[in-house]
Amino acid sequence: MRRSYYIPAAMLMVVAVLGATGAAAAECPAMPENQVWGKTSNRAVANYVARAYGGDWAAYIEKWEKRAKQARDLVRRDSILVFHDTDQWLRGDALATYANDVEQRITATRCLARANADKEVSGETLAGSALNGGS
Repeated sequence: MRRSYYIPAAMLMVVAVLGATGAAAAECPAMPENQVWGKTSNRAVANYVARAYGGDWAAYIEKWEKRAKQARDLVRRDSILVFHDTDQWLRGDALATYANDVEQRITATRCLARANADKEVSGETLAGSALNGGS
């Protein structure tokens, strides 16, 4: 009989955590939608970071910062970015739009990291964020 009390309590904790994530996600800019990753919500990103990265926002942001650097470099060199799994080839304006979307995604993700911080996000990761005078 005791177990029946623990299960609802555990479910309430999960609902409370997800509710807090949703509230924090609502205060941040939305993730941009594009042809590469489609439409994703802030809540989905927060849940993904919790599940796949164990809540390590810095590691997740670092992954996207590397992608942004690569995309900017490809735009600068007037090159092509290929996504083999979806057979997408981005060049020119499409590549520049993708690079901009990655930057917007990083901005939104930094906001989510601050809003959902179980631990501090490094200053290097926050460099360039709105809090530190960047865009």
